Amino acid sequence: MAEKIVANVAEAGLLQTLTAASAGGDSFLNDGKVFLVATNSHATLSRTITFDVPNADNFGVSGSALDRAVVVAALTTKLIGPFRKVKFNDNTGKVQMTYSSEADLTVEAVRLTPVS
Repeated sequence: MAEKIVANVAEAGLLQTLTAASAGGDSFLNDGKVFLVATNSHATLSRTITFDVPNADNFGVSGSALDRAVVVAALTTKLIGPFRKVKFNDNTGKVQMTYSSEADLTVEAVRLTPVS
């Protein structure tokens, strides 16, 4: 598992630097304005990214039943998020994610930087 460094998207743009998904999953620091860019370059197979939801919902329900699974189809790029802190952050302020397969999957965590 690796921690992905969050890149800031500014008015001038962002040159994306997606990196390989790690066996065992990845994490990123989340301030509630972070998105995940995921590219699946496999020719035929989709990939599923599962985001851990470590906190109980409004009804006191917690556990893996609340985890959020997102499918990235073959040969596509998907922008996922933003991730609400109260729902997705663990006790270190990070979002944890795992993959159905890390093969042919690259990801980058990006933060939208508002312009004043």
